[in-house]
Amino acid sequence: MNPVVPFCAFSGFHAYSASVVGRAHHHVGRSGQDAWAVAHDARVLVAAVADGCSSSRGAELGAHLGARAAVAAALREHERDDDVDTLPRRTMDAVLAEVERAARACTPPRASLARTLDDAFLFTLLVVALAPRGLVVFGAGDGVVGVNGAACVLPSGARNAPDYLAYRLLDDASLAGGRGAVDAAWPAVHARVALDDVESVVIATDGVAPLVDDGTLGALERDERLERNPSLAQKRLFARAQAGAFEPGRALHDDATLVLLRRARPPLAARPERGAPCA
Repeated sequence: MNPVVPFCAFSGFHAYSASVVGRAHHHVGRSGQDAWAVAHDARVLVAAVADGCSSSRGAELGAHLGARAAVAAALREHERDDDVDTLPRRTMDAVLAEVERAARACTPPRASLARTLDDAFLFTLLVVALAPRGLVVFGAGDGVVGVNGAACVLPSGARNAPDYLAYRLLDDASLAGGRGAVDAAWPAVHARVALDDVESVVIATDGVAPLVDDGTLGALERDERLERNPSLAQKRLFARAQAGAFEPGRALHDDATLVLLRRARPPLAARPERGAPCA
């Protein structure tokens, strides 16, 4: 996918993405288990990030499916009904149905669906939809959400066991086997903001959390060079990851993936920062 997506005329937003493999996965020769996707039509811009479960054998498969299914479902659902208040539930229900369909297709006869889900379909998911009727950020599990420079790190749950989307396909007995709990709120809605009040929004996997703490994410969000150099987001994230080789305290141990949606004009630095709710 192209890392910069010029948005439709009604809003003038651009989308930028970046993703790096974490140090922990590099050390054991594993590929990254994060995924991202961005898509738009004439009325809505949608982005998603997904983070596969590190203990799964092939969670990157589910993460890529989830991110792509999420943006496709949100576009379809928004075309059907542009109510952004109901869009999160409609989108996530559609993604869950796609995950179940794919997992069942990958499960041999008389084999366990729970095993297939554990192997390849456990992932967290964050989705942002930007439309004339407003911005909404929603999902399942942990990660990072930031609106207009005010970022928050979503909790990972007890025993660092996030609420993976696919847990909703497991029965109570399967969930009791050391897995995390299913959040009663489905989906979790992290931000709702009127379109005119949005200057930028970031969604990211939990590997980006150190960049919130040290200010790197905020600096990237404000950097006006992005419009001239869309690949800067990837370069900055990669440089931050590489810094850990020389400064162990700055290492990015987990995969880190982000999507930034930013208003193209006027420059972000010329506008006052507006905090936004992050429940």
